Amino acid sequence: MTPQTMEELLIVLDTRMDIFERKIDRLLFCWEQRQETCPYRDRVIHNTAEIVLHHARLSTIESLVLDMRLASARAGMVGGISGAAVTSIVAGVVYGVGKVAGWW
Repeated sequence: MTPQTMEELLIVLDTRMDIFERKIDRLLFCWEQRQETCPYRDRVIHNTAEIVLHHARLSTIESLVLDMRLASARAGMVGGISGAAVTSIVAGVVYGVGKVAGWW
C-alpha cells in the first residue's frame, strides 16, 4: 500500500459521497413513485383517519366507563353506610322498647 496524500484521500471520499448521494436520490425517487402508484394508498389514508376518530371515541368511552365505576362504588358505599345506620337505629329502638317493657 502506497502512502497517499490528504488531497487524494479527500478526492476518493468526495467521489464515494457523490455515488452514495446518487443512490439515495434514486431510492427516494423510487419510494415516491411507489407511494403514488400504490393501489392501497387511498384506503390507507382513510383507515388512518378512522383510527384517529376511533381513538378519540375510545378515549371518551374509557373516561365515561371510569366515571360509571366510581359512581357505582360511591353508590355501594352510601348504600352500605345507610343500611348500617338504619339497622343500628332499628336495633336501638328494639333494645329501648325491650328495656322499657322489661324483656331484658
